[in-house]
Amino acid sequence: MSRYFTVHVDVDSPVILADFYQKNLPDYQLEQLEEFYESTFTRAMSIFKAYNVKATFFCVASEIDKSPKIQALLRRVEEEGHYIGHHTLNHPFGLNELDQTTIEKELGEANDIFKRVIGKIPMGFRSPGYATDTNVVNTLEKMGLRYDSSAGWPLFHVIFKFLRSRNKGKSTMKVGFGETNSGFRTKAYEPSIDNWKKTSASRRKFTEYPLPASFWLIPCYGNLHLYFSPFLVKLLLWFTKRHRHLIYLMHSIEFASIEDTFIPEQITVHPHVKVSNEVKQNKIRQTLNVLTGSRKQYIIEEELVKA
Repeated sequence: MSRYFTVHVDVDSPVILADFYQKNLPDYQLEQLEEFYESTFTRAMSIFKAYNVKATFFCVASEIDKSPKIQALLRRVEEEGHYIGHHTLNHPFGLNELDQTTIEKELGEANDIFKRVIGKIPMGFRSPGYATDTNVVNTLEKMGLRYDSSAGWPLFHVIFKFLRSRNKGKSTMKVGFGETNSGFRTKAYEPSIDNWKKTSASRRKFTEYPLPASFWLIPCYGNLHLYFSPFLVKLLLWFTKRHRHLIYLMHSIEFASIEDTFIPEQITVHPHVKVSNEVKQNKIRQTLNVLTGSRKQYIIEEELVKA
């Protein structure tokens, strides 16, 4: 039986990370944001090209809207065969906790920006912090998207709940969380309109792609794998074999470090920002070598067009 992999990259900029860690960036300039996009996208696409990998980059629309340079970059990304995904308008932590008007604004105004910049609404969506539920999923379909990949890991769900209670009233970290489903799902499915955790009894033009876990619990994604040796990463990837289709999630910060002038000191609290670009990119190459050597590539956007 063939197994497949898909590469996703969440484009969480230094501005987004500073917001998450509740840090102020009073002097951060648009030129630095543009350099962050240009450098991280270029590095990622260079590595992906070496392995003939096409990725989907999930972008925050309000940042795109600020810069013609970033807009031109996104068009180039698509011209090179990659795809742009939807990561909301402003990256709110706890999208599912917002009122319906705000949720529709986060999705609809972002859609308008994407249509203006790349000529279409992205097919795919990931909620900030994996905060989703039945209402969010149904609203995505209403807004014209075709798939969601926010089914968060059970372990992270518990951790986010703990951090929320621990940080209540403090200004150390923003955490949002939704419902979790990934630990109980290994295959893509069309979610029920009444309960996104269940499969719809009738056909929908909307699909949920769960994020995979190793050993049924440990999240399987790049940010975590940067902690581990290549051997352990290979072992963890092997233990995702129950997932016929593996969504391998990365973040754009994995393609940058404090060595770069566009990375502000305030976000060095992030666990990997002080790790050199060379070390991180070597680990990314090792991971892609395992993925491409053991699985076939599956590009969700292209498969949905065929369906």
